[in-house]
Amino acid sequence: MKYIASCSFGKDSLAMVLKILEEKLPLDKVIFFDTGMEFDSIYHNRDKMKRLLAEHKILFYELSSKNHFLFDMFVRPIKYRNPQNNLYPIHYGYEWCGGRGIRWGTSGKLSAIMNHYKEYYPNKEITEYIGIAVDEPERVKKINRNGVTKTYPLFDWSMTENDCLEYCYSHGWN
Repeated sequence: MKYIASCSFGKDSLAMVLKILEEKLPLDKVIFFDTGMEFDSIYHNRDKMKRLLAEHKILFYELSSKNHFLFDMFVRPIKYRNPQNNLYPIHYGYEWCGGRGIRWGTSGKLSAIMNHYKEYYPNKEITEYIGIAVDEPERVKKINRNGVTKTYPLFDWSMTENDCLEYCYSHGWN
């Protein structure tokens, strides 16, 4: 069994990893997906966390997209789902992640993480810690696939987004 935390180094996933360490829960690796366009604070927290993980002898692995973020956002040719309803069969770029329900950034990240698991942990059971706060229940997906069991520790700890922010601040992270 491998225990892996998916961490964006935003307040929720950062609080999750810090509390996992504090509670001495099993943790073998932390995975970060770098879009190449993160805020400076994300990279600062990543670098600080890498040192802390090394002290605890926990692996850190950084993934990235095969394409640059700006290529996917503005240039990548995208086929319309219903081309007969559009003058042109394709458009270029996905636009901003999250707008109008578009989650292309998330799907790219999840695909890269699953490919990493297949490559490095074939036939291994994985518990993946996901940092979603208790006040975001609509984001929780209880789907377990290919030997990967998703767990949501912030739910177990009843931590809201605000609790996560306060936890990070109280532990010297910003």
